[in-house]
Amino acid sequence: MRKIFIYAMGILVLFLSGCGIQNPAPSPMDMSGLYETEWRLVSLNGQSIDGKRSPTLEIDEDGRFGGFGGCNEYFGRAKISGHSIHFGVIGSTRRYCIEGHALEHSYFESLEGPKHWRIKSSGKLLLYDDVNRLVFIPKK
Repeated sequence: MRKIFIYAMGILVLFLSGCGIQNPAPSPMDMSGLYETEWRLVSLNGQSIDGKRSPTLEIDEDGRFGGFGGCNEYFGRAKISGHSIHFGVIGSTRRYCIEGHALEHSYFESLEGPKHWRIKSSGKLLLYDDVNRLVFIPKK
């Protein structure tokens, strides 16, 4: 009877130890895809984005990020830990654009702050939190 109890407790410990894994660290291959790609925004909170003026995003291994926002070039610093990324304050150039300004404002607002990220098997990059969902594809 004692052997059965010890066996059952061992299985229970193994089962419960697996429950604590919520956000495994990405493999180096996942990270290189994140860093070595210029991403083009295709969807912002469920709204399709298309056209020549689509926002882009590039992230360097040291945490610097930037791209084109729809009207202006932008830049900032991010902290990346596993599948979490925190985009800091976004700075940008100050061009005035009639077209692209509203998209840029929404994009910057949605991008800034903490996000989760993953690269799907389709090659799309997802950045998301409780409110925002940004979907990118590699820019060609």
